Amino acid sequence: MEYERICVARVGDEFVYPAVSGEDEPVAYDEKFKKLILFSGNDYLGLSSHPTIGKAAAMAAQQHGMEPRGSALICGYTNYHRLLESSLADLKKKEIELQNEEESCGD
Repeated sequence: MEYERICVARVGDEFVYPAVSGEDEPVAYDEKFKKLILFSGNDYLGLSSHPTIGKAAAMAAQQHGMEPRGSALICGYTNYHRLLESSLADLKKKEIELQNEEESCGD
């Protein structure tokens, strides 16, 4: 930690990237070494290191393959999107929302 303090002292008011902790949770430290939760990444809930999530992800990758995808507008709407939407709507006791893709995706 002493090394980081020296580096921060030397850069003064210059902008530096947040120091990421390397812990299993999504945290960083500000210039005063105050612990911050990172909401800018895809794992702000810290679920990527949960053993049940890891097993489910591995099983899904084995069964269905794995590739990066974009939005439903770009890459298509799958049954998995529909299942996720239905599950979330049931969980929240809400109806599934229909979106106008032109408005949500920009011009």
